[in-house]
Amino acid sequence: MKQLILIFTLCVSSTLFSQDYVKLAETNFKTAEECKEAEPKVLECANYLLNTSAKANELNRLSAFQYLFKWMEGTADYTFSIDADVVDLTKGDTSYMAIYFAAMVQTVLQNKGEKLSDEALHETAVNKLVSYCEDDTNGLKPNRAIKKIIKKRKKS
Repeated sequence: MKQLILIFTLCVSSTLFSQDYVKLAETNFKTAEECKEAEPKVLECANYLLNTSAKANELNRLSAFQYLFKWMEGTADYTFSIDADVVDLTKGDTSYMAIYFAAMVQTVLQNKGEKLSDEALHETAVNKLVSYCEDDTNGLKPNRAIKKIIKKRKKS
């Protein structure tokens, strides 16, 4: 009986304290002030994407990504450049793009006041994406481009 109560309590508490980003996806950023105020929540979304399995609660992950992406489009404080290298690396796959964008956002928000070059930001985001894919528990298998980077890492 005690085990049953313990299991029930754990289940209920995990649902109460789990993060829910579904409603955030409906948010639209109209002003610079809204973007500035949203930074803590945006960082939370980026951390969520980078720290949970790609297979866990896909609707929640998609909503967190949508919120993060809308913020990236709306913020005037940061610029994010997406070039052919990113497209080649992710092959346009949303799962890889979500991790790449989350890594970029996490980097700029954790390094406020530091002006990062586009190249430095890209390199950091690529490293975080590759590390995410290397971890089997994340459920996102490396594509060919990412496998090449992993091979280069292992040779070094």
